[in-house]
Amino acid sequence: MKQTDLKTNLKQTFDLSTLSEEEQLVLANDVGELILESSLLRLMAELSEDQTSSLDHYLDSEPSSEELLEHLIEHYEVFPELVKEELQNFQKEALFIINKLKTENSQ
Repeated sequence: MKQTDLKTNLKQTFDLSTLSEEEQLVLANDVGELILESSLLRLMAELSEDQTSSLDHYLDSEPSSEELLEHLIEHYEVFPELVKEELQNFQKEALFIINKLKTENSQ
């Protein structure tokens, strides 16, 4: 999932109209990093020891987030689905927290 896809998805899920374009980009980057990290952790839990070792070796090269995402999508068939699931999990949790805060503030 590219940064522009994430930004569009966030805009559709949350009202970001009060944020500037720059703030929206920062938010998309931060959330994207969170989604990538949680997806990577799930992937590593599913890999064999040899696969984990190979991925660790790749991570030692300190790829950028975009390079890492491309690599994971290219080499691990299940990874795009993990990203999709993690994004959905994030959206559910964030909406739950937002609704809880709205409820608390209205009382």
